[in-house]
Amino acid sequence: MRQLHGVRVGAAAPGRAPCPDRMTALEKSVRVFAETPGENVIVPKIGVSFDTLGEAYDFYNLYSWEKGFGIRYGKSRLNVNRAKCMQEIVCGCAGKPIVENTRSCRCECPALIRLLHSKDNGWYIAEHREQHNHSLSPTYGQTLHWPSHKHIDVYSRDLVKQLRENNVNLSKVYNIIGSFFWEDGKCTIHKESIAELVWENWT
Repeated sequence: MRQLHGVRVGAAAPGRAPCPDRMTALEKSVRVFAETPGENVIVPKIGVSFDTLGEAYDFYNLYSWEKGFGIRYGKSRLNVNRAKCMQEIVCGCAGKPIVENTRSCRCECPALIRLLHSKDNGWYIAEHREQHNHSLSPTYGQTLHWPSHKHIDVYSRDLVKQLRENNVNLSKVYNIIGSFFWEDGKCTIHKESIAELVWENWT
């Protein structure tokens, strides 16, 4: 039994090894936004794949930060080998209050992504419910009260904010996404350098 971001998630199947030739879900979303800006930089879509559950959690968490809600791990399912084969990541308002007659944000919100384990040991989005039954936090600052958002990397937050607040062409995006430089399964650039690249290439 292991934990991700302080959340107890149970036994998980091994993730697939990172591949330098395979774009991450985050990189794909950033490139799509740079080519065709929309309402959100991060967009969960059916079929989007990840190397690990942790990567999927981080991706959906960044999306939830943009939209104004928090997330947590929900239901999961094990296969015949007792390895995790399905995992839901739900809105922080999902489910009923643990204790009745208490001030709880839980209001049975249906929003979630359902992840299935793939044959290559990766994970992919099999279902995305984006509708909420409650109001969302309108600003970035207000979303920080959600526990899940405390785990978002500050450089990822800055990247998304800059993309949304500026007209950024694709050539500049290629120069600033330092987190996508992988070699032999390791990132070849430090996060401090990523921040420098972001600010140098946005001016």
